Amino acid sequence: MFAKLVQMTPVAFRILVTVALAGSINVALAQTVTVVEYYNAALDAYFITGRDAEQTLLDAQPTFTRTGMSFRAVAASAASPNDARVCRFYVNIATPFANSHFYGREKTDCDMLLALALPGFNWEGYDFAIAQPIAGQCPSGSTPIYRSFRAATVGKTANHRYTSSQNTFSSSALAGFVGEEVAFCAASATDISFTAPTQCGTEYFPNVRARYRSVDSDGLTDNWVTYYGSTKVMFGGRLVQPVFEQYDFGDVKTTMIEDAVDSWTEVGFNLQSESGSSQGYFLPPTVIPRHMAPGQIVYINRYASYESAATLDSPRQTGGVIFLGQEPVSVLGRTYMACRFSTQLATQYPSLGLTMDRQTTTWVVQGIGIVKASVHEATYDDFGTGIGYTTTDVTVVDVQSF
Repeated sequence: MFAKLVQMTPVAFRILVTVALAGSINVALAQTVTVVEYYNAALDAYFITGRDAEQTLLDAQPTFTRTGMSFRAVAASAASPNDARVCRFYVNIATPFANSHFYGREKTDCDMLLALALPGFNWEGYDFAIAQPIAGQCPSGSTPIYRSFRAATVGKTANHRYTSSQNTFSSSALAGFVGEEVAFCAASATDISFTAPTQCGTEYFPNVRARYRSVDSDGLTDNWVTYYGSTKVMFGGRLVQPVFEQYDFGDVKTTMIEDAVDSWTEVGFNLQSESGSSQGYFLPPTVIPRHMAPGQIVYINRYASYESAATLDSPRQTGGVIFLGQEPVSVLGRTYMACRFSTQLATQYPSLGLTMDRQTTTWVVQGIGIVKASVHEATYDDFGTGIGYTTTDVTVVDVQSF
């Protein structure tokens, strides 16, 4: 064979080498696996997969969104002596609630779990192969892939998450994920490109100045800025946090809230306009928990007691706020994972003989507040006859931190 190579012309030899290298490259590419992280909005859970066909299916599902995190591995069938094959189990048990996947190392986890044959643990084969840390450390030039775990809570499945940066690993703790270890050592990795929320059930975040624009069904537009007040104030005998809505044409609406660790409470409001000012208190105030499970409802049954009660006769408000779940929303030039709420509120004005029904869909992003809303309002008289209807769409157009 060597003699035949010597007898070849330089051109023929280069062609032979080029063909051989191309074949080697194709084999190497076939062995490379890109493991991709997805976020499941319905379960508020994360999932990784190195299977191309599965990624194609998930990309077509609205409840699954790529977070941007990925890392490079190799096919399980191409594992080298320095790599460990990573197996996968689908875990589906009722107590504690689990609808998730578990990834394990070949000798450490996979064989043991197969031998135990635990109820609800369903074998799904090997997903990929990758280098493992030694004494918790990855070799120089590789990227640590961290693993953390969130135990099952009300409405949320038990879930492992894999992250490719220390920052994302640390921020996962805010969502209840407890750090475990460096699980893998990847040849290369990318970090997340959007952030899933750690809180659902709040519209208000401090140190943020957000500007909004609205357009109603008549084509009328409006613009305003929302921001926290610098200090708390006394309102109706309670120490509250003012949240200002300052409109371009001069009106200022101040929503008064009690801002607690686990909830926020809508106490009342103050409205200042060219025609004067009015102040109202909600009796009883509405308490919204900061952490809500999908499908959870907060019912509203209150009176709005105005200073000018003789005119408005303390209208009664009934309805509720339901947390529908989480979904990606593209605003401000990027994609966020938003909490979606639906609010229905009927306000009865006995002295005016009118009832106003308002249905609102709201998208809230952690650290910003409302980023999008759709509002439908209808007004009826005492006989149920509709006398007015309007639809308004609201979008955030700018956010500044201060």
